Amino acid sequence: VARLQLWVARPLLWVARLQLWVARVQLWVARLLLWVAPPLLWVAPPLLWVAPPLLLVAPLQLWVAPPLLWVARFQLWVARPLLWVARLQLWVARPLLWVARLRLWVVRLLLLVAQLLLWVARLQLWVARLQL
Repeated sequence: VARLQLWVARPLLWVARLQLWVARVQLWVARLLLWVAPPLLWVAPPLLWVAPPLLLVAPLQLWVAPPLLWVARFQLWVARPLLWVARLQLWVARPLLWVARLRLWVVRLLLLVAQLLLWVARLQLWVARLQL
C-alpha cells in the first residue's frame, strides 16, 4: 500500500511544484500590473473622450473601404503586367550587360596594345637618334 501511495504521491508533488511555480509567475505579473496600472488610469479618461468621435468615423470608413478595395484590385491588375514587363526587361538587359562588359575588356586590351605600340615607337625613335 505504501508503494502505491508513493506512486500516486510523486506526480501529485510534481503538480504541486508546478502550481507553486505558476503562482509565483502570477504574483510577478500582478506586481508588474500594479506598477503599470496607475499610468494607464491617467491615460484612460482622454481615451474615453476620444472614443465617441472615432465611433462616428467608423461607419464612414465602412462606406469608403469597398471603393478603396476596388482601387487596390485594379492596381494589382495593372501591376502584374508591369511586373512581367520588368522581368522581360531584366531578361533582355542581362545579356546586354555581358556584351558591354566584353566590349569594355576589348577596349582595355586595345588600349594596352596601343600603349605597347607607342612604347615600341619611342624605342625605335630613340634607336634612330642614336644611329644619327
